[in-house]
Parts: sequence; C-alpha cells; structure tokens
Amino acid sequence: MKTERVKIAKRSDLKKGESKTISLDDKSIILLNHKGTYYALETNCSHHNAGLVKGIVSDKSIICPLHHAKFSLEGGQLEEPPGLDGIFRYDVEIEGEDIYVNLPETQTRENSFPNVTAKHSPSNSSHYAIVGAGAAGAAAAETLRKNGFDGKITLITKENQLPYDRTILSKQYLQNKKTLRRIPYRNEDFYRKLKIDLLLGKNAEFVNTEKKVIEFYDDQIKYDKLLIAPGSSPICPDLPGSTLKNIFTLRTLEDANTIFEAAEKSKKLVIVGASFIGLECTAILIEKGIEVIVVEMEAVPFEAVLGYELGKIIQGLHEDKGVTFRLDTKVKAFKGDNEVKKVELDDSTEIDADMVILGMGVSPDTNILAKSYLDNNSSVKVDEYMRMKNADGTLFAAGDIVSFDYKYTGENIRIAHWRMAEQQGIVAALNMMSPGYTFDKIPFFWTEQYDFHLSYLGHAQNWDETIINGDLSHAFLMYYLKNNQLHAVAGKDRLRELCIIEECIRLHMLPPVEKIKKGEVDWESIYKNHLM
Repeated sequence: MKTERVKIAKRSDLKKGESKTISLDDKSIILLNHKGTYYALETNCSHHNAGLVKGIVSDKSIICPLHHAKFSLEGGQLEEPPGLDGIFRYDVEIEGEDIYVNLPETQTRENSFPNVTAKHSPSNSSHYAIVGAGAAGAAAAETLRKNGFDGKITLITKENQLPYDRTILSKQYLQNKKTLRRIPYRNEDFYRKLKIDLLLGKNAEFVNTEKKVIEFYDDQIKYDKLLIAPGSSPICPDLPGSTLKNIFTLRTLEDANTIFEAAEKSKKLVIVGASFIGLECTAILIEKGIEVIVVEMEAVPFEAVLGYELGKIIQGLHEDKGVTFRLDTKVKAFKGDNEVKKVELDDSTEIDADMVILGMGVSPDTNILAKSYLDNNSSVKVDEYMRMKNADGTLFAAGDIVSFDYKYTGENIRIAHWRMAEQQGIVAALNMMSPGYTFDKIPFFWTEQYDFHLSYLGHAQNWDETIINGDLSHAFLMYYLKNNQLHAVAGKDRLRELCIIEECIRLHMLPPVEKIKKGEVDWESIYKNHLM
C-alpha cells in the first residue's frame, strides 16, 4: 500500500496523557501521548461515528465516550462492542523532536483491521451452530471466524432479515426509515466470504441435547457445539380485546415497519407501559403530530429502574411536549369491532385510540430448551465461561435469556442490554473454541428521548440511597448505593466521566463511598493518576 509521510506535530506539543485532533487536507486524526509513546488513530468510532478525542485511554486502549466501544491503540482492533470494525491506525515515526505519520493512499476500515482471519475448511468437520442472530448470535459468529475457527458455522434466525441493529428501531428508524442503511450489521457478501451459513426465517422448535440436534418443524440440524441466543419476546397482556388490530409490540424490523405505517394514518396513540421502548416511541411519534397518552402502573416512569426523582424529570420532558400520563393505573381491556378504538382502564375510564403500542417489558425466549435447564424466572443459568449449567460443556448461552453471577456485587442477575449481549456472545464464542475466557463485563445501556440522552452504568436492582451530582435537568451523575457500595451510575452530558467510572469499577479503583456522598470525587484526577 502506498503511503505519504507527513509531519504532524512536535513531541513538546503533547504531554503524557494528552491527545489532540490534527486536521490534514482531506482527513483528521487523533494524536495521543500515552505514557511517552505516541499513537495516531482515526478520529471517529466505528459504531455511530462519535468523536474519540473526548474518550479516554486505559491500558493500551481508547474508549469511545458515547457507547463505550473500545479499540486497541497499537493496532486499532475492536476490543469491546458495540463497534463492529476496528478503526484505522497510522504508523508513527519520531525524528528528534518531530512526529511523522504515514498516510495510506486509500483508507477504509476494512484494511485497518481485516475481520476475516479464517474460513471454513473442508478438513475441519466440527459444526458450531448458533440459534438467534441478534446482538449475541451475530457477535459470536464473527468472533469464531476472527479468532481462527475454520469449522462449519450455522447462524439461525426466525426473522427473514440479515442480523441488524435492534437499538435503532425505537429511535432513529421510527423517525425516518431512511436509516435502514445503518440497521443491517453486514451484507450477504460478508457472510458469504466468511463461510457463515445463514438460515433466515427458520424457527427452532426444540434442542435435543442428548442427540445434539436442533429440531425444526420440517427437519433437524446436528451440531457439535451450540450457542443458544434467541433473545426475548415482548410481554403481551391476556386482556379482553388484546387481539384487535392496531395493537403493536416493537421487537423486530417488521414490527417497526408496521408501526411506522400505522402512525402515518393515526391521530391518537396509547402507550401501555412507560418502558424505555415505550417512551422512546413516544418521543418519536408525538413529533409526528399524534396525540399520545401513556398508561403506567408505577407512580412515575422508570421509578423501579432510575428512582422517583429522575423518573419525574423524564416525565416532565414528555409532558412539555404534550404527552399525557395516566399513572398508578392498569389497562382493563381493549375495545373495538375489528381495530382498537378505545382502551379501558382499571378505574373504568376509557381512552380513545387509533393505535396502541405495548411497552411492558420482555420475557426470555427459552421454549426450545427442556425445563431442567431453566431457572425459576425462565432464564438460563450460565457459568463464568457462558456455558449452560446442568449441561455437558458443549452448550452455551448468551444474551437476554441468561442469568449469571455478577462479579462486582456477587448477585445473580439477568440483563437485557444490547452491548452486554454482544459481549456475552463474544466470550461464549471464545470459550467454544478454547475454554478459559471469563465473563467480567459491566452492564451499560443508553436511551434517547428528545434531546435527553441518558447513559446507565452498572446494575442496581434496588438501592439504599441515591446521590446526585449536578442538575437533573441538565448535566448530572446519579449514584446508586447499596450496603454502602456503589452499584450503578446514571448520567447525562457527563460521558467522559462515565467512561472513567466504568474503568474504575473494572480495575477496582473506586474512591471511598463517603467521598461520593460528599461530592468530593474528581474523576478526572483519578483517571490522570492511573495514566501516570
């Protein structure tokens, strides 16, 4: 590859721990001084193109401030999702006080880090199957090939779509279907080159673990090792009228298309359940001029997840846009001849509705497994290697269906987060090839409602105390404490600090909780001390 050698800075321009964006004729790059070594990288994350210069460096990695994708400083390789590809890394040369980089004549993310390092070899008869092509399944299939597995891989999904980014459906996609180009993970040619067999529209009925067979309605597939990652299904209430037309759930691309079309013809929408899906849909659809009423059984939205104070702030955002809330209330029935026309509440009042979206949460899709593998809440218990417990070591599970022992609190938890499903799929795939990769990730999710972008790090099923640093209406960190320990943090417009906090949790470098309570924590100083 032809390159051009360009002088970009002097060594004295950057102290240790500093970074800066350097603009060149047709591109810009990040130059970093990490512990005396200089690195030059592409400026934008491969996930949503967020600027990496506002992120942080930890060990020999750079972390995106938006959704915490992590990339190697030395090679640009993707180390943590939700990014897909690596980022471009430029060769750096030092001459005296001058810093030079070698710029390639052509630059794509594909040549910065080729994802294809193995293909199916006819001499390898091993067959690894994956049920579910969501975040966990798609990440696992790529991980197997990236890391040298050259046996047969079959990726099975009941949807008639290539693996895609489900997080966009309740956000940008409902607003503008032209974002479809961002939804598929990869094109058909990508899977063809990697020799990953895609079975679209194929609904697995049952896994016969004794015979190592996945059973379908009309045939079956044998496997040597199996990853089960089918995700979850929206909860649908068993109420009178629940089968009427124009009552929707949002889980798939097909669901999103149906809701988009119905919204074009509707004037009154009822959202049942102030979940993240429900209120993200609310934020998008009210902007289309639809009257929206949200019915929720809690006193405020997200009270159980985020707490009363923050839930009340989010409620106010929606009310300022014209959304009406019916709180401490349940739906009693849906009414209409063929299509839904009214929603009856438990106080016998009725609300007019042209359409209804159910945002009542999800339940794990575990029907394909024998009950002996399931926990009391229908989840699948896995060990630290993502192997299914009560199984023979050839069965793995990842994503929404699994419960696992959370390293940082000791609790057994189930997390239905997109990034975590990807992380679990990656760890499961590595252990399918060679046991020994432990799962020790920290939950992280985000939501976008109007211009309110909230990030949440860690896990707090319940808490004893919350500490607010900042203004809940503008920029803040909200700490969730249990047994005098930090369990989770929610934040808005404090992206860099949330990156630092995740690394502090991972590295067991959290400050005394009393300092958090008193507002005496300077996360930037902790970060800088770590870099020294």
